[in-house]
Amino acid sequence: MALISDIDFMMYLNTVGIDYREKGDELKFHHCPFCEGDGKTNKAYGHFSFSRSKQTYYCFHRNSCGAQGGLYRFKMERGDLTPITKGHKVTYSRPKE
Repeated sequence: MALISDIDFMMYLNTVGIDYREKGDELKFHHCPFCEGDGKTNKAYGHFSFSRSKQTYYCFHRNSCGAQGGLYRFKMERGDLTPITKGHKVTYSRPKE
């Protein structure tokens, strides 16, 4: 059974034009969206995988970039989200006369 965030992730992939195939619990990509692999392999899909149950991804290319993480990190690393940062307190002081 697909999670709501999983369905959203698949819609996101379709929107940004990333090709994938569904295989059981995983979404298999032909190339890693971060390193694009070495370009020498002819293997169909499986160089980059997203686990639906764990909500994580991993790059399996030989000499890979080692990309791994979750949904939020995937979108952030691709530049589609800005990082969530802890706000800092801003203090103002009256100028000295």
